[in-house]
Amino acid sequence: MYPLLLVISFILHLFAFFWIFLLSMRLKRTNDIEKRQAEIQNEIEDLFQSYLFEMKEENEKLLNLIDKSKAPVNKTRKKVTQQLYQTQENQTQEKPKQKEYTPPMPAAPDRFEQSLNSKVILLHEQGLKVEEIARKLNKGKTEIELILKFNRAK
Repeated sequence: MYPLLLVISFILHLFAFFWIFLLSMRLKRTNDIEKRQAEIQNEIEDLFQSYLFEMKEENEKLLNLIDKSKAPVNKTRKKVTQQLYQTQENQTQEKPKQKEYTPPMPAAPDRFEQSLNSKVILLHEQGLKVEEIARKLNKGKTEIELILKFNRAK
Protein backbone atom coordinates (compact mmCIF):
# COMPACT_ATOMS: atom_id res chain seq x y z
CA MET A 1 0.00 0.00 0.00
CA TYR A 2 2.86 2.38 0.86
CA PRO A 3 4.57 1.91 -2.48
CA LEU A 4 1.35 2.79 -4.29
CA LEU A 5 0.94 5.96 -2.22
CA LEU A 6 4.57 6.87 -2.82
CA VAL A 7 4.15 6.48 -6.59
CA ILE A 8 0.97 8.58 -6.57
CA SER A 9 2.68 11.23 -4.43
CA PHE A 10 5.68 11.23 -6.74
CA ILE A 11 3.43 11.66 -9.83
CA LEU A 12 1.51 14.50 -8.16
CA HIS A 13 4.75 16.23 -7.20
CA LEU A 14 6.05 15.96 -10.77
CA PHE A 15 2.75 17.30 -12.07
CA ALA A 16 2.88 20.25 -9.63
CA PHE A 17 6.51 21.07 -10.55
CA PHE A 18 5.58 20.93 -14.24
CA TRP A 19 2.73 23.46 -13.74
CA ILE A 20 4.93 25.71 -11.63
CA PHE A 21 7.55 25.68 -14.39
CA LEU A 22 4.92 26.53 -17.06
CA LEU A 23 3.50 29.39 -15.00
CA SER A 24 6.95 30.83 -14.36
CA MET A 25 7.69 30.74 -18.12
CA ARG A 26 4.44 32.58 -18.89
CA LEU A 27 5.18 35.16 -16.23
CA LYS A 28 8.66 35.68 -17.69
CA ARG A 29 7.18 36.18 -21.20
CA THR A 30 4.65 38.74 -20.00
CA ASN A 31 7.41 40.63 -18.16
CA ASP A 32 9.53 40.65 -21.34
CA ILE A 33 6.59 41.94 -23.38
CA GLU A 34 5.93 44.70 -20.83
CA LYS A 35 9.59 45.74 -20.96
CA ARG A 36 9.50 45.90 -24.78
CA GLN A 37 6.32 47.95 -24.70
CA ALA A 38 7.85 50.37 -22.21
CA GLU A 39 10.94 50.72 -24.44
CA ILE A 40 8.78 51.38 -27.50
CA GLN A 41 6.74 53.92 -25.58
CA ASN A 42 9.91 55.73 -24.50
CA GLU A 43 11.19 55.76 -28.09
CA ILE A 44 7.90 57.23 -29.33
CA GLU A 45 7.97 59.90 -26.64
CA ASP A 46 11.54 60.81 -27.59
CA LEU A 47 10.58 61.04 -31.26
CA PHE A 48 7.65 63.32 -30.45
CA GLN A 49 9.82 65.52 -28.27
CA SER A 50 12.46 65.88 -30.97
CA TYR A 51 9.77 66.59 -33.57
CA LEU A 52 8.19 69.25 -31.37
CA PHE A 53 11.59 70.80 -30.71
CA GLU A 54 12.29 70.98 -34.46
CA MET A 55 8.87 72.52 -35.08
CA LYS A 56 9.52 75.10 -32.38
CA GLU A 57 12.87 76.02 -33.93
CA GLU A 58 11.31 76.34 -37.39
CA ASN A 59 8.53 78.53 -36.01
CA GLU A 60 11.05 80.80 -34.31
CA LYS A 61 13.05 81.09 -37.55
CA LEU A 62 9.88 81.92 -39.45
CA LEU A 63 8.88 84.58 -36.92
CA ASN A 64 12.34 86.14 -37.14
CA LEU A 65 12.19 86.11 -40.92
CA ILE A 66 8.75 87.72 -40.88
CA ASP A 67 9.91 90.41 -38.48
CA LYS A 68 12.92 91.19 -40.69
CA SER A 69 10.91 91.37 -43.90
CA LYS A 70 7.92 93.19 -42.41
CA ALA A 71 9.25 96.71 -42.91
CA PRO A 72 10.06 96.38 -46.65
CA VAL A 73 6.73 94.69 -47.28
CA ASN A 74 4.81 97.59 -45.73
CA LYS A 75 6.64 100.07 -47.98
CA THR A 76 5.96 98.09 -51.12
CA ARG A 77 2.37 97.54 -50.07
CA LYS A 78 1.84 101.29 -49.74
CA LYS A 79 3.35 101.88 -53.18
CA VAL A 80 1.16 99.23 -54.77
CA THR A 81 -2.02 100.57 -53.17
CA GLN A 82 -1.19 104.09 -54.34
CA GLN A 83 -0.62 102.86 -57.89
CA LEU A 84 -3.87 100.92 -57.86
CA TYR A 85 -5.76 103.93 -56.56
CA GLN A 86 -4.30 106.14 -59.30
CA THR A 87 -5.10 103.65 -62.07
CA GLN A 88 -8.66 103.29 -60.79
CA GLU A 89 -9.11 107.06 -60.81
CA ASN A 90 -7.79 107.24 -64.38
CA GLN A 91 -10.12 104.47 -65.53
CA THR A 92 -13.20 106.05 -63.96
CA GLN A 93 -12.40 109.40 -65.57
CA GLU A 94 -11.76 107.93 -69.03
CA LYS A 95 -14.75 105.59 -69.35
CA PRO A 96 -18.15 107.04 -70.22
CA LYS A 97 -21.06 105.83 -68.16
CA GLN A 98 -22.56 102.65 -69.57
CA LYS A 99 -26.24 101.86 -69.80
CA GLU A 100 -27.83 100.01 -66.95
CA TYR A 101 -27.75 96.27 -67.12
CA THR A 102 -30.77 94.60 -68.67
CA PRO A 103 -31.00 90.85 -68.32
CA PRO A 104 -31.42 88.90 -71.56
CA MET A 105 -34.92 87.75 -72.38
CA PRO A 106 -35.47 84.02 -72.68
CA ALA A 107 -35.86 82.74 -76.23
CA ALA A 108 -38.89 80.59 -75.51
CA PRO A 109 -41.30 80.79 -72.58
CA ASP A 110 -40.80 78.13 -69.94
CA ARG A 111 -43.32 75.33 -69.96
CA PHE A 112 -44.35 73.77 -66.72
CA GLU A 113 -45.98 70.40 -66.58
CA GLN A 114 -48.04 69.32 -63.61
CA SER A 115 -46.92 66.29 -61.70
CA LEU A 116 -49.03 63.17 -61.67
CA ASN A 117 -49.98 63.76 -58.04
CA SER A 118 -51.25 67.26 -58.69
CA LYS A 119 -53.22 66.11 -61.77
CA VAL A 120 -54.88 63.32 -59.78
CA ILE A 121 -55.80 65.65 -56.92
CA LEU A 122 -57.16 68.29 -59.30
CA LEU A 123 -59.34 65.77 -61.15
CA HIS A 124 -60.54 64.28 -57.86
CA GLU A 125 -61.49 67.73 -56.57
CA GLN A 126 -63.44 68.28 -59.79
CA GLY A 127 -65.57 65.31 -58.81
CA LEU A 128 -64.26 62.58 -61.09
CA LYS A 129 -64.27 58.99 -59.87
CA VAL A 130 -61.11 56.92 -59.52
CA GLU A 131 -61.86 54.89 -62.67
CA GLU A 132 -62.41 58.03 -64.75
CA ILE A 133 -59.19 59.60 -63.49
CA ALA A 134 -57.28 56.40 -64.31
CA ARG A 135 -58.68 56.33 -67.85
CA LYS A 136 -57.97 60.01 -68.41
CA LEU A 137 -54.35 59.78 -67.25
CA ASN A 138 -53.68 56.29 -68.67
CA LYS A 139 -52.69 54.98 -65.25
CA GLY A 140 -53.84 52.05 -63.16
CA LYS A 141 -56.80 52.28 -60.81
CA THR A 142 -54.78 51.12 -57.81
CA GLU A 143 -52.05 53.66 -58.55
CA ILE A 144 -54.63 56.48 -58.50
CA GLU A 145 -56.14 55.12 -55.27
CA LEU A 146 -52.71 55.04 -53.62
CA ILE A 147 -51.95 58.61 -54.65
CA LEU A 148 -55.27 59.77 -53.21
CA LYS A 149 -54.70 57.84 -49.97
CA PHE A 150 -51.23 59.33 -49.51
CA ASN A 151 -52.54 62.83 -50.06
CA ARG A 152 -55.40 62.31 -47.59
CA ALA A 153 -52.83 61.28 -44.97
CA LYS A 154 -50.97 64.54 -45.46
